[in-house]
Amino acid sequence: MGTISEAPIYAKDVFGNQRDSGGDVFSASLQLLAPPYGNETVQVGDNGDGTYKAMWVVSRAGRYKLWVSGHCGAIKDAPFDVHCMPSALSFTHSLLAGEGSTDAVAGEATTFRVHGRDVFDNAVPPNHYSWAASLCSGTATYPVQQAASPNPNPDPNPDPDPDRDADPNPNPNPNPKPSPTPCGRWRARATPTPSSST
Repeated sequence: MGTISEAPIYAKDVFGNQRDSGGDVFSASLQLLAPPYGNETVQVGDNGDGTYKAMWVVSRAGRYKLWVSGHCGAIKDAPFDVHCMPSALSFTHSLLAGEGSTDAVAGEATTFRVHGRDVFDNAVPPNHYSWAASLCSGTATYPVQQAASPNPNPDPNPDPDPDRDADPNPNPNPNPKPSPTPCGRWRARATPTPSSST
């Protein structure tokens, strides 16, 4: 994610023999299979020896179809499945949500959720990072306890229909409602621990 990904292309003649020279023309595109859909740009490089290299950079995690075509149409076995994963956790893009992230009542448990994000705002699976927190005032420190949700490792970018064939023109709703991004859910219980005084 955010770096160059590559896929090799091998040119062959009508008898299935590997070509040993360049000059063939291939085009490629990467189709996102979930909203907001759309295609990503793919560059094709000629290695000059009958092999080629499809190259792309994406910023949205999810499932894609890689389409590759030559002058006679799509190459054998196209399209190809591509699953782009989120990049590393970014602290500045991650979020807290829930009542406990802004308000609490003395002596009562409160809750909040941690939404891990990468630099492109893709959700990062909870099992890919860890966190710790505490609440501090001038007179006391309040430890925060983590409680895992029933499903601590959700897919942050699930394919709603993994068996669906790619549709070059999915014609999605022009004004789709954004769906909530799965995230790790945690419970926080604040227990005051008086600070030592001198």
